Amino acid sequence: MLKAISSVFSDYAAYAANESDMIIIAKKTGTLPRPDRAVMEIPDITQLLRRIKIESMQDLEIRRIGDRRFLRELLAAFPVSANSDYYPFLDQNAARARFLRANAQDLLDPSHLLLPALDLLTDSATRETTNITPSEVFYPSRFAYASMALRDHCLSGGSDRAVEIIPPAIMMNMMKFKETFCECRPATSETERYLPLINSSIMITSYLAPGELSAVWDKVTSVPCSSSLSASEKNWISLFRATGERDSASMVRLANTLLETEVQMTRSAARYLVAAGMAGSLMQDDRQGAHNLWTTYRSELFDAAGPDLLFQLLAAKSTSTN
Repeated sequence: MLKAISSVFSDYAAYAANESDMIIIAKKTGTLPRPDRAVMEIPDITQLLRRIKIESMQDLEIRRIGDRRFLRELLAAFPVSANSDYYPFLDQNAARARFLRANAQDLLDPSHLLLPALDLLTDSATRETTNITPSEVFYPSRFAYASMALRDHCLSGGSDRAVEIIPPAIMMNMMKFKETFCECRPATSETERYLPLINSSIMITSYLAPGELSAVWDKVTSVPCSSSLSASEKNWISLFRATGERDSASMVRLANTLLETEVQMTRSAARYLVAAGMAGSLMQDDRQGAHNLWTTYRSELFDAAGPDLLFQLLAAKSTSTN
């Protein structure tokens, strides 16, 4: 459907209504404008939107999957035909997909999973403070809510966010991050330091605003125990700070440094490094640099199932001639 729309309309934007449904707004000619925040001042509309946990423009923006500029290379490289009367791809494949219980939930991931890729690669306007309403039918909103809670815990020592909304595994990582890097409580092992640092930092970097992230890293690097951070931890924190600040050159340099020097790391950490390096290269219009990272590390990151949509998108942009 997206391929068909992109071949007919000059611009479009895709939004997630929930984890299963997508809404596409398209414009025949010209550029599609961003949503007008004045709509949030219309009582009848705001009353209806609150029923589905959309209470602000931020709640709407977090549901933005992408637009023509963000998705065009991925669509061009994706091995399916555009739906049409002459080739009714949906009619021919929908029944089989339902039988196999296949879904397209991966479309929710490229804009936020691992990286704030939509913001990084389209230079989207960023907010000063994150305030997302969590929804039980849209998991990115819950990750954003957890990121807000970690921000509050680290900067203020506590949070009034509802704990039951945050998945237990994420909550555990958040509390370990707060205790170890914001409150200087000693960890019992290197793993107890490493996993909360990597997992929590990847999450907040994807959802918090640049200014909020800078405040978190300022706190982490100013507490008394910051002098005992290892060289590896300092490099990771610098990379997360660079990503939050949209410092593409530092993203590339630090991602490559960590890829070359880290002895042991999880596959998700390695994927983050490659994604950050590729995104940083693409932000500088260095497609060859992004492509080199991809060809060097692809076989280490993914098995026979192949790369997820984020890496398919990054790889497609790295080989595009547009």
